[in-house]
Amino acid sequence: MSAAIEQEVLTDDDFRDAARSLFKAKKIEGFMPVALHLYRADDGTPAYGRVRMHKPHPSRPKGREKFIRPFWHDGTRWTHGEPPQPDGKLLYGLHELATLPDSLVAIVEGEQKADFLTQIGAGKIIGVTAGGASSAGAADWRPMAGRHVLLWADNDEPGAKYASEVCSKLLMLGCTVEHLDAAALALPKKGDVMDWCEAFRLTYGRLPTADDVLALPRAQSVGPGPSGGVEEAISWRPIKPLPRQELAAVEQFDLALLPERLRPWAADIAERMQCPADFVGASIMASLGIVIGRRVGIRPKAHDDWTEYANQWLCIVGRPSVMKSPSMAAALAPLKRLQAEAIKDHDFQMEGYREAKDLYEMRKEATQKQIKDKLKKNPTGAVDQIELDEPELPLLRRYLVNDATAEVLLEICVENPQGVGVFRDELVSLLKSMDREGQEAARGFYLTGWNGNDSYTVDRIGRGRNNRAEAVCISLIGSTQPGRISEYLREAVSDGAANDGLMQRFGMLVWPDIPPNWEDVDKYPDAAKKNAAFDVFQRLDAADPVTDWGAEIVLDHAGQPEEGTPPFLRLDAAALGMFREWRAEWETSLRSGELHPAIESHFAKYRKLVPSLALVCHLADGGRGPVTAEAMVRGLAWSEYLKSHALRAYGASMTTPVDRARALLKKIQEGKLPLVPFSLKHVYRNEWSMLTNREDAAEAVCILVEHGYLVERDDQAKGERGGRPREQRYAINPEAQS
Repeated sequence: MSAAIEQEVLTDDDFRDAARSLFKAKKIEGFMPVALHLYRADDGTPAYGRVRMHKPHPSRPKGREKFIRPFWHDGTRWTHGEPPQPDGKLLYGLHELATLPDSLVAIVEGEQKADFLTQIGAGKIIGVTAGGASSAGAADWRPMAGRHVLLWADNDEPGAKYASEVCSKLLMLGCTVEHLDAAALALPKKGDVMDWCEAFRLTYGRLPTADDVLALPRAQSVGPGPSGGVEEAISWRPIKPLPRQELAAVEQFDLALLPERLRPWAADIAERMQCPADFVGASIMASLGIVIGRRVGIRPKAHDDWTEYANQWLCIVGRPSVMKSPSMAAALAPLKRLQAEAIKDHDFQMEGYREAKDLYEMRKEATQKQIKDKLKKNPTGAVDQIELDEPELPLLRRYLVNDATAEVLLEICVENPQGVGVFRDELVSLLKSMDREGQEAARGFYLTGWNGNDSYTVDRIGRGRNNRAEAVCISLIGSTQPGRISEYLREAVSDGAANDGLMQRFGMLVWPDIPPNWEDVDKYPDAAKKNAAFDVFQRLDAADPVTDWGAEIVLDHAGQPEEGTPPFLRLDAAALGMFREWRAEWETSLRSGELHPAIESHFAKYRKLVPSLALVCHLADGGRGPVTAEAMVRGLAWSEYLKSHALRAYGASMTTPVDRARALLKKIQEGKLPLVPFSLKHVYRNEWSMLTNREDAAEAVCILVEHGYLVERDDQAKGERGGRPREQRYAINPEAQS
């Protein structure tokens, strides 16, 4: 080990932990870890590391952008870069050099190739590198003195230069230097160790061994190594995996988005369940919207009568088993308690109602008997009509409905004009059920319910005419999985039948990252935090909008309270200024023509989302009178947070050429295409999803050819009877079928 690298002894695990911490930001940018290479002293002690990360990038070589960075511990902290090495940089593989003095040393470009050769070398061959093609001059080659060396540079100009420079240094150290005959290997331009390995595996059906490497054609060097110019062999190209589908980055959830008294409760739930706080926080806001409902509106303008209500549509997206349902259930618990109390009150009222109803029926019967007796004596005589007040049937306050048809839900809305929440654990199932023929009315009913202020009337022979709700206010809450929401959104993105704005009404569309770390938390729920949160819900539920919230009563043209129209709050001066500034910028963006129509439609619904969330925060924090700037700040922060999540969801649903290639590769692996060379017609005539026409099929095939899954067959000869050349055909790489 170079004397300049004097630092505390660290373990491999220390380096792995440091890499996760130092390069966490790159993962957020979309880079994925590929390898961690440790440069070691001759005794095996790690001196510094080099992390390799890749990010899909169609315009870059091999379809990816690379990120490679060294890092080390300077004795006090982890830092980027390499330690000072005045005697020359350590060789990668130095420890193996010291422990296997008689092995052939294969010098390559890059740590990945060195690791591969050491692995298959089984003690006969050691892979060593100084780094990339430009690293030879700075390396300390002295540990190589007197060794038997095989130079295996990449088959390109930089590789030839690297081999020449290394060869010169090693010959001066008394090494026996050989280099591979690139022409004899038929390596493609820029071909390297890994390309040769893949070609070998495809040909022989197994990985090469040390003996296979030792049998390769080579020549002893007295100067520069191999040069380029080798013609590419006609064979299967090595398969390059298709780029992973990378999700757009999203904003992390900040508990400050929630009303102040609810933050400790939300944090307690998220910690105990080890779930993203997003799941809990978004569900809490939707629950508050159900409690407030249509009892009060918010008018975001200073004078206009434009009114929005607090009901929200929430869709939480996450893989199975990431605690979506349990976290949502915990956030909905206050509603369930309110529902239980409402049922008790209703049961008590029903007892009184039944007694009053029995008494009413008896009085009615007695009155009718009295009238009959009088009419028997004098059929034409006057009869005194006695007005009896029939007791009204008590209505059950409904907070949550889990499974109801649109017809039944309408009846519930008639009895609950303040609004009702609909909860579905698997939300896409509900949405797809409304896509079916005959469910157009149900779909229209839900579309109406999002607004919170429109009436709805159903006329049916079986149910009678004019079954009318003066206002339908629906909060829709549920969760789903990434694959299901992407498939459903694809219809909206492609301007299909589902693009009627239903999906775009889910302003609270939340698709967070799942933290990789998990901790076993086993403690009791914090009763004080839970009770404080439940008190907020009970206070909101019991509040009178006018006396408790300071809402203004809506007056009709005669100056009298307008029946059936809820009171409203406006924004204070500061909040109004903030909202006007935000809306001016937002509306300009919507009219720019730069957004996809489906995304534009989604963001247009933020006109309701922002003021309604500000209203929720204002009232939950105990506000009275005009909605404050503090509440508006939260509403605007929610819009930025939710915007990033919406872009992730819609981005994942948009079909790209790589998506088509993945779809075609799946069909190949399912055995849906012939093993003999096939034409494009074999693909698009099946009308597979994303591959329904010639252009889509051609895009997919082109990408699979580029990645080695398919190869073009240059069979353009005319048929046996003459005529035009046959259509281009494609053969499947046998490795692609696994």
